[in-house]
Amino acid sequence: TFIAGTVTVNTAFGNDDADLSVGVNFSDTAPAQDRTLTLPASPEVGNSVKVKANADMSGGAYIIQRAGSQTIDGETSIKLESPHAAVELIYVDDTAKLWKVF
Repeated sequence: TFIAGTVTVNTAFGNDDADLSVGVNFSDTAPAQDRTLTLPASPEVGNSVKVKANADMSGGAYIIQRAGSQTIDGETSIKLESPHAAVELIYVDDTAKLWKVF
């Protein structure tokens, strides 16, 4: 019931830089070099962005970066570099413009 009713699966990203969307974001192609994935620019408190890396990460990593002045647990970016790596980021504070990693 939870999955059927509330999870949005977005278009896959692969060997390109991409803008992430609220919901599930996943790689369908191995990166040939480091690729930048940018968090949504105007999130709402409670928004969840899930990111799943490809099985083949031998060519590069995915760098998840903030949009504007947001932070990710106090940082400007995080990196997914292991095969099948995954992360969920939840926007928790609009005043501080803060994403938290789960």
